[in-house]
Amino acid sequence: MSEMGEDPISGFWGLNSILKALNFLHCQANLVHGCCTPEAIFVTSSGDWKIGTFGFVTDVPSLGPHSHLGRNLGLIPDRYIPAEVKGGDAGGWSHLSNVVHSLDMYQLGVTIFELYNGRCNGGSDLSSAGAGNIHADLVPGWSRVVSSNPASRPSANRFLEAKLFKSEVMQVLHLSISPSLPPLFACLNQQRHAGFDLCGRVQPEEPGGEGGVLQQLRPAEQRGRRRQGH
Repeated sequence: MSEMGEDPISGFWGLNSILKALNFLHCQANLVHGCCTPEAIFVTSSGDWKIGTFGFVTDVPSLGPHSHLGRNLGLIPDRYIPAEVKGGDAGGWSHLSNVVHSLDMYQLGVTIFELYNGRCNGGSDLSSAGAGNIHADLVPGWSRVVSSNPASRPSANRFLEAKLFKSEVMQVLHLSISPSLPPLFACLNQQRHAGFDLCGRVQPEEPGGEGGVLQQLRPAEQRGRRRQGH
């Protein structure tokens, strides 16, 4: 992935695609991605950003320290794990069930920081370094998604309400590029395990492993396409 500062419009469009994919997961499929790190973002030759690494996806009703995500949380680098679930506290997981987007959005916030500034060590770096080189138009939304209070983190859809995603240039891109579902499902079908070595070590879900996740995603995708008239 190229340095974000070199082409801010391309970077904003990429983040727009990832946010739409996360919003679909949270609101239509009732799933948490669980590993929204730089290694889970794929950039195509045409510059589109797609989300992958679905080995940690967990359905919201089962979230908890003993869920599929909870059992495999130790495989995800520590800097992407917010404090409320880091210690395996049942209360923190209960909050995640009520604020479905809080974990994924925190991870995306750390990812945004690293795309602009290089690797960080998690919460302490984020609080001491501030936004660093993050583009000024992203800072307001970014500062909220890395909040230590999960209830104050905006959803993906709320983040998309930022002015930069509604600029004239972005609206032109919306008209010229098919939005919404392709950033999620093209990667899911074509690059499910590419570029991330943790997936092979993830404990399978019970029953059915990742196949169970796909069974939940695909009906939701079909419903979304019917609403869009595809």
